[in-house]
Amino acid sequence: MNNNFVVENFLTERLPAIIAAARGKLTCFFSTYNEVGNYRNGEVPHEKSGLRVVVDNGASPRMSLPEIFLAKQFAMTGDYTTAGAMGTLRRSAVKEAQQVVETRGAQIAAGFEDEENVLIVLYGGLHAFDEVLAYAGTLRGHLPRATIVILTCDCDLRRKFSQLERAMNDGRVNDAIITGRCGGVSAMGDLLDGVIEAWPAMVPA
Repeated sequence: MNNNFVVENFLTERLPAIIAAARGKLTCFFSTYNEVGNYRNGEVPHEKSGLRVVVDNGASPRMSLPEIFLAKQFAMTGDYTTAGAMGTLRRSAVKEAQQVVETRGAQIAAGFEDEENVLIVLYGGLHAFDEVLAYAGTLRGHLPRATIVILTCDCDLRRKFSQLERAMNDGRVNDAIITGRCGGVSAMGDLLDGVIEAWPAMVPA
């Protein structure tokens, strides 16, 4: 699959071309059903002119009380039926958070329609990967010229590869980034930090 990077390679090999093509003005949208590092929802304050960065966190709960109970039960018994119940609860929580993000995200992205250069970074992990690819298609409808990047963990990677390849071939997605850090919280934060750091302090007039 082309355009497949780890976070560091994307920042050094792909991002410079995106910045150069932006010609001094870029809007970035980071969206996840979890969290983008330690960033809060809304516009990210920084001192670089010409760069706008907006975050939309879904804040999927780290682990609900029923999940904690099942985790303790699994630790004591090793019962894989319990593990299956934990997975079901986690999928449900993630999908619910993703639905909230999609509703908000479509509204946020509609506000970018007059922007010439837009970079969108979406996180799709194990439990809502298909939904995030569909979300990318929705955002592509709003912003046909945007650069859309999917960051995903390396869980169930064989299936994800085929889905990402299809999405890149049909134009929903421009780039894919693979991380070994499940949940994508720190990887999304590193990407956002990297974009701000790479953006020139003084943009030529």
